[in-house]
Amino acid sequence: MPSVDRPGVKGVYVELPESLLTDARAFAADRGEKFNRVVAEALRRHMAYPPPKPEPQPEPAVVPLPSGTEEPVAVKKAATKKGKGKP
Repeated sequence: MPSVDRPGVKGVYVELPESLLTDARAFAADRGEKFNRVVAEALRRHMAYPPPKPEPQPEPAVVPLPSGTEEPVAVKKAATKKGKGKP
């Protein structure tokens, strides 16, 4: 984050893969640009020309249970373990 507040500028914390950060810093240095400017321009370009939106995921199938309730197939009940010494 910036050490000095500037009007119209906000600091932000972003986690990036180390290799991507290293490559982006090298890219900026090779071009003689500031890293922050390269990142800001990349975000502007991405928003101006976004990739297609991902397709929504289908709802999980619903299976009726013996009790009459329903639950998605993807949900699995945890197996219960009997404690030692219990029948």
